[in-house]
Amino acid sequence: MIYDLGNASFLKKYNKSKLLNLVRINKTISRTDLSKFTGLSQTAIGTQIAELLNEEFLFETGIGKSRGGRKPILLELKPNSYFSVGVDILADQIRIVVIDLLGNIVFEEVEKNDCCENFSKVFNSIESIISSTVQMLSIPQERLLGISLAIPGAVSNSLHRILFAYSLNWKNISVPKNFGSMPEVKIVVENDANACAVFENWIGSCQGLDNFVCIMHRTGIGAGVFIKGTLYRGSNGFAAQIGHIQVDENGPLCKCGNYGCLEVMAAESYILSRMKKKIRQGIVKIKNVFNIEDVDFNIFLNEVRGGNKIAMNLLSSAAANLGIGISILINILNPTNIVFSVGYNHYPETFIDQINNIAKDKVLDIYRSKIKISQSKPSKSSIAIGAAIIPLKSLFGEDIY
Repeated sequence: MIYDLGNASFLKKYNKSKLLNLVRINKTISRTDLSKFTGLSQTAIGTQIAELLNEEFLFETGIGKSRGGRKPILLELKPNSYFSVGVDILADQIRIVVIDLLGNIVFEEVEKNDCCENFSKVFNSIESIISSTVQMLSIPQERLLGISLAIPGAVSNSLHRILFAYSLNWKNISVPKNFGSMPEVKIVVENDANACAVFENWIGSCQGLDNFVCIMHRTGIGAGVFIKGTLYRGSNGFAAQIGHIQVDENGPLCKCGNYGCLEVMAAESYILSRMKKKIRQGIVKIKNVFNIEDVDFNIFLNEVRGGNKIAMNLLSSAAANLGIGISILINILNPTNIVFSVGYNHYPETFIDQINNIAKDKVLDIYRSKIKISQSKPSKSSIAIGAAIIPLKSLFGEDIY
C-alpha cells in the first residue's frame, strides 16, 4: 500500500519510489493499474507520473487493451536515462560495468591490474576508467545514481572501510565517499558475496524471494543472505562468513587462523592440491598432461565428468563438507532457497545433488521438505552488475543501507 498523507517531501519521495518499483516489476503498466495496486486516486497517480515522465524516469510506450472504457496508455522505465556503475575487484583485474535503470549493460570493461598493490593506486585507476567512461557516454553527473565497489572481503558500510580482503592484502582501509572528479556521485562499498546475492534477487534466479542464501566461490567461499526481502548484514556489517564455519577441527589451517574451515575443506584450491598429491604419488594419471602444475580446476572437472573415481571422490568430499555448512545455515536461518551462484555454475549437477542430500539429512525435519537447493546461471559480470544495482535500489524504495 502507498500512503497519501499530504505534501510531506519524504512521503512524496516514498510514493514515487514505490510507483517506479511497480513499473519495474510489471515491466509495462497503466496509470489505472497503478491506482488499483497502490490505493492512490487517479489524480494523485497522474500528478506523480507526470513528474516521473518529465524527469525521464518513465516513458509512454503505447496503448493497452480496453477493459470496457478508454484504452489505457502504458508506462515503462526509460532505458538509457539514468545510470549506475559497478566495480568488481579481484587480485589481477578490475571489471567495470555501467547499467541503466532496466539493468541493461551499456558499457563494460575489464582491465588487468595488480590490485594487491597500494589501495590508493588501484582506487585512482578505477576513478580514471570511470571518469573517461562517463565522458565517453556523455552521462551528466546528475544522471549517475552511484558507484559501487565489490570487495572480496569484509567491509563496513557504516564506517566506509574495507576491514580485510586477504586476497588483495588490504586491511583496515578507509574508502573515499566520492571521486575528486565526480564529487556529487556517491560511492558505496560492498562485499562481493552480497553483490552476488543482490544480482540474483534483482534479475537472477531469486527474483521475488524474500528469504534465501546465495553461495559463491572465487577467492574463497562466501554467502549473501536475504531475510524478509532485505540483505542481512549482522551487527558489524559482515554477517554470513560461511567460509569460516568449521567442519573439521583436524583439517588444514585457514587464513583466518582456525583449522578445518569450509573455505579450505571445500575450496577449489584445496581440492586441486589433493588431486595433485594423488598424481605425484602415482595413484592417478591424467592423459595428455605431462606437467603436474598444468593441472587446473577445469582439467580436474573434466576428469570428474570422464568418470575418474579419485576425482569424483575428492569432489564428493567437498560436497559433503558444503552440505554440513549449508545444513547449519538452514537450521539457523530457515531460508526457502539456497542458490549456488558465481564460481559454481561450471560444476556438475551431481555436486549440487550431493550437497542437497547431505544438507537435508542433517537439518531438522520441519525444514527438510521445504528447502530448495539449486544452481543458478551467473555470468562473469554478475558481481559487477550486482554492485551496480545497489545504488539503483534506493531509487526504487529498496535502500539496503
